[in-house]
Amino acid sequence: MELEEEMKEKSVPFNVDCWNISEKDLRIITHFHGDHIPCRLPVAVVVPFEVRYLTEKSQYLSDKYSHYFNEQKTKMKIENIGKVKHLYDYIPLLKIEFVQQSKKKTVILVGDYDAPEWKKIKEAVKWHQPDYLIIPVYAKFISGQKGRLQKNSKHLSEAQKLLINGVKKIKRDLGKPEVIGLAHSKKAKKLRGIDVFIDYLQRLPSLDDYRDGLIECGSMEICKGCQRVHNGRRNKY
Repeated sequence: MELEEEMKEKSVPFNVDCWNISEKDLRIITHFHGDHIPCRLPVAVVVPFEVRYLTEKSQYLSDKYSHYFNEQKTKMKIENIGKVKHLYDYIPLLKIEFVQQSKKKTVILVGDYDAPEWKKIKEAVKWHQPDYLIIPVYAKFISGQKGRLQKNSKHLSEAQKLLINGVKKIKRDLGKPEVIGLAHSKKAKKLRGIDVFIDYLQRLPSLDDYRDGLIECGSMEICKGCQRVHNGRRNKY
């Protein structure tokens, strides 16, 4: 545990969606699904142009939820190097450049993906040779009812193992990337090949947490625009 905490401190200088990776306050928003949007605001977030305008759907959702964001500027260079399919839409493959201990570092960040898309992520790592790779870590069984591209409930977990094993081979040759895994659910477990694992409980409450009544709202002043208020459940949460 001490080694993992030490690796976290030397890791990327930002957090991702709801997940807490570093001690920094800044968060990179990868897409606009409710389980990825922090709801306990205000928090400092960067909503990259590459995320907001990737598709018509992402632009619509960005406008819809813009009142949740306390948007910040950043000196980090953010580039869209591809896109992966996820739940009837696309999510960008982001390449982010930043300075760490006077050295330029790069990270490839993927917020979500469907099973067949693992090859695109591996090829991006092989081509761009980042210092870090940040990926979601899924549970063993994943429901396909929301429209995921998968053969069965184990397809995504099998795909992520193929991705991690592919990245391990690249790392043996290059000495990088360091893999940071973000648990996508409470049942997601750390897998071999993941250097830093961020547990599902190491995250801020999400918009979906509040919508589903899983967490009480701590401040109605902050959450005037909360969808749960509009749904008539304000007096309970």
